[in-house]
Amino acid sequence: MSDWLEELGRLDSEAHRRQFVGPAVIYGAGKIGKTVLAVLRKKGVQTVAFLDAFSSAQAIDGVPVRRVDDASVPRSASVIVAVFNREKNARFSEIQARLSAAGFSHVLSFEQFYLSCPEDFSETFFWLADPRFLIERANEVRAADALWADAPSRALFRNQVGFRMTADERFRLDEFIDDRQYLPKDVPLSPPPYRFVDMGAFDGDTLSAMSALGARFESVWAFEPDMKNFRLLVDRVRREGPFAERTVLFPCGVGRTCGAVVFCAEGAESSRASGLENNGTAGGQTLVPVVALDDVLHGFEPNYIKLDVEGYEAEALCGMRGTVESCRPMLAVSAYHRPEDLFALPLMLSRWNYPADFYLRTHMEHALETVLYAIPRAR
Repeated sequence: MSDWLEELGRLDSEAHRRQFVGPAVIYGAGKIGKTVLAVLRKKGVQTVAFLDAFSSAQAIDGVPVRRVDDASVPRSASVIVAVFNREKNARFSEIQARLSAAGFSHVLSFEQFYLSCPEDFSETFFWLADPRFLIERANEVRAADALWADAPSRALFRNQVGFRMTADERFRLDEFIDDRQYLPKDVPLSPPPYRFVDMGAFDGDTLSAMSALGARFESVWAFEPDMKNFRLLVDRVRREGPFAERTVLFPCGVGRTCGAVVFCAEGAESSRASGLENNGTAGGQTLVPVVALDDVLHGFEPNYIKLDVEGYEAEALCGMRGTVESCRPMLAVSAYHRPEDLFALPLMLSRWNYPADFYLRTHMEHALETVLYAIPRAR
């Protein structure tokens, strides 16, 4: 490992030696909060309360729900902030300050709690995983570190790796947030108009936001497999669009080949492919068609492709390699859905016949909406 990774490895070892002690209070009574409760019970730690001002429940699984200012909640308890989403009100430093003002002195972020006992969780959360995963793949991490075209990208990359391994607040990820997603301030994008492919179009929010920031589209191809989202996409294009003279909407997903995948259709941004081809449906899942971009993109030469497909980015990239190598578009690829995406995706692209400069930017809290920007070099 390089020196910076060796140092992180030592910090990680220190983090793993820390043991969480109770009793505990959980800040946030949503899905993450319930997951934390299950882990605490598995560890035999007493949970005395949830803190949540928005929950209508009096209790959850036998644990009372209280407000932060409720004097009945013991201030000596350790508070786990069970918040892990991209919204501005999810910033841990601000939540910690509110809890401190209310008298709680021992406050852990969700990431800090996770890293104290990763073996007790049955799943990863986007990029959040056992830090030993990064240590085992240190050679790939080091190789990706050498790819970045500018100092901000390398600083963000190293801070994210450091935070993933330690959850140490010294790695301040919020300082890197750029609110101009897909049109970042200091990445040398090619000028519009864009022949734009929106892979994972959701409800058209990207088209709307980019238009509001002044982007002009010559043509748009948008792919969205969740039918609830697709209807919202159609409605937005009718209401605000069509965004380009030629706008084509596809009610399907994208992948390595043309076929079908099992899909968790949630009618939300987190709708995602959950498995390979299957002959049935179960548990709220359905079977949806997917296409390889190389197989359907004929007579259209994109100059900008956005890819945000909830962890299916590597598969979708493999299905568009021919397009990328022949047309050499700019790419904006989500690099936070899986623990390996931060380093594996730029390494994949660097091996293609696609001379490009790589930039990394993050656009939301908790390192969510981290995007790999690939800007092709002049032929």
